[in-house]
Amino acid sequence: MIRPFHTLPDIMELGLLVARIQNESGADRDIDEEVMSLFFKWEERFIGVRDEDGHQIPSTVWVSPLTNDWVSSGPHRFTGSVDWIVQAMREFLPETSWSLQAPSEQPATALVRNGAAFKARTALTPQRALLTAFLCLADQIQREAA
Repeated sequence: MIRPFHTLPDIMELGLLVARIQNESGADRDIDEEVMSLFFKWEERFIGVRDEDGHQIPSTVWVSPLTNDWVSSGPHRFTGSVDWIVQAMREFLPETSWSLQAPSEQPATALVRNGAAFKARTALTPQRALLTAFLCLADQIQREAA
């Protein structure tokens, strides 16, 4: 699940991130990294890299808190690919459904639903609309569960 946002500064931090996602366009590695940090841990692991003597060398990678397995050495491309967002929804909010409307020359709108909870968001690209709706829904569900 998304990192909990229970204090006012954290809530403001998530709000600022959502605003940046909604109001900008295109792929953005910095935003992707911030989103990645909401769901995954950044830590050192031995993933098979060895030095010339055959000794293992730790690598810094993203680790899933659900499985404790490393998932990537770089952030997923959330702002550039719907596939990464859908994968995160399936992993962190199973049974979530979503829809996108992306008319030509107009902002895209995404609707994300999990049970009775849902969020709709509009952004300049389909990826960003879906990502903001997903983040807002994940935060809402986390708050209600707390």
